[in-house]
Amino acid sequence: MVRFKLTITAIILASLSLFAIQAQAAVNVGLQVGAREDNFDWNIAAPYGYEPNVLSELTWSNLEITELRLDTQFVAPIGVAVYGTLGYGTITSGQNQDSDYDFDDRRGEYSRSNNNASDGDTLDMRIGAGYQFKIGRHVSLIPLAGVEYRELNLVMTDGFQTIPAYGPFDGLNSTYNSEWKGLWVGARANVDLRRVRFNAEFLLRTGDYYGYANWNLRSDFSHPKSFDHDSAYLGYELNGGAEVMLVEHLYLTTNLMWASSEILEGTDTIYAADGNEYSTDLNGGQWDQLAFRLGLRAAF
Repeated sequence: MVRFKLTITAIILASLSLFAIQAQAAVNVGLQVGAREDNFDWNIAAPYGYEPNVLSELTWSNLEITELRLDTQFVAPIGVAVYGTLGYGTITSGQNQDSDYDFDDRRGEYSRSNNNASDGDTLDMRIGAGYQFKIGRHVSLIPLAGVEYRELNLVMTDGFQTIPAYGPFDGLNSTYNSEWKGLWVGARANVDLRRVRFNAEFLLRTGDYYGYANWNLRSDFSHPKSFDHDSAYLGYELNGGAEVMLVEHLYLTTNLMWASSEILEGTDTIYAADGNEYSTDLNGGQWDQLAFRLGLRAAF
């Protein structure tokens, strides 16, 4: 499924580039590789009317990700600008903690496992349009708006029970997959000194959040979908970069990115092995990302 989405998005970006060239627009195509670190968490409450207010909490920390990103940009002679981004990442290292509590406010932790999270992948797709305003000879400002689709797909293995102190346990191969579908608005500023270019971008995002899990060692849960999460999210992203001309029309590029998305209150639905369904509150969660990328950009 991820490969299919990557292929479709790449075709769309390539089609936009060909259309832009035929329309005599300024076209930029960039390819970057990057190192990214993500942190992600969510927690749920006990059913309504019962304590604790945090029943179970899952955290994924220090997720080291190697990513590849394709960017396509074109600006028509009349100033209309279109931007598209497609990124795919592979998780190479990370840790997971699963904690359960007896009492409110994370008191009375009666179960904790610390597990390996060095598997999984990420997908980032974004497309938007705006209008370029020229400010003098070297500076441009482009307000933008568009749509996005993102995935964070996590795998937990090598289970280790910390509380109670039972130690390692066999067979853990659980998954948690999340989908983020929404809208974004923002602005991009460019400073073009011909041989050297600088850019900065800020965006706000919002949309629908859906997460679903397969807790493979829980015989009382259904499989392959043990529970799911329905909610919404709010977030922001900051990008800054610099480019140096290597030869005519070809630039060495760098990018530094920081992003944070908050999962709002929603619903956690458990699918039991006997066919029954049970719901409780998803209190929320957080996804933070920090990335550094290096690549090449061709300007036509």
